[in-house]
Amino acid sequence: GELPIFYMSRGEPGIGQTVRLNLFEARYKELARIVAREGASGGVSRFIYCGNRPTSMCTGGLVIVDNCSIRADGTASISGKVAATVRLGNVGAVEVSGDSLYHAGFTILRASPSFNAR
Repeated sequence: GELPIFYMSRGEPGIGQTVRLNLFEARYKELARIVAREGASGGVSRFIYCGNRPTSMCTGGLVIVDNCSIRADGTASISGKVAATVRLGNVGAVEVSGDSLYHAGFTILRASPSFNAR
């Protein structure tokens, strides 16, 4: 399936690195809601972290979410760990308050030894 994508132009974290994000942009608040819904339904909460604007065939880190908390004002905090490096498939986007939340399918290139490709 497809996962939402967070991107920031400061490089992507490597396998095993902890990711801590404070989300306040509308598109990333929506990412947090998607992640929280996945966890609430008993699934594994995941998203992709890219170091640049995502395009098909670029790489990113697959983040397994440990904690996602959404505050009353809609801002959110997410923490997790990068479990794998992935190559994006076709990248799509949905508009959220005039900005784009990207999403894509992916192929695992490298994974941490403890990663279970659920």
